Amino acid sequence: MERGEATFETATQAVLERIAQQNARLNALLEVYADEALEAARQLDRSKQQGKELPPLAGLLYVHKDNIAVAGHRLSAASRILEGFVSPYDATVIQKA
Repeated sequence: MERGEATFETATQAVLERIAQQNARLNALLEVYADEALEAARQLDRSKQQGKELPPLAGLLYVHKDNIAVAGHRLSAASRILEGFVSPYDATVIQKA
């Protein structure tokens, strides 16, 4: 790829494709927030095009355990007791990410 050709969206899409290829075999991720990741990447691309300063960790993709609350997503801590529970709020670490 030539310099400057990659975007946050294309990089995120590449990671999501790799997850799709490998997760069935690895069974490492219970839930993938693909839509949210792509929207965040598009927002970063828009900000970059507008010349806005990006945060130091802009575009960094991460995985978190399912014992960390993310609003609107399952929070099970790998426990049957919490099966089906959807968090109504974000944990502080998610808010600061």
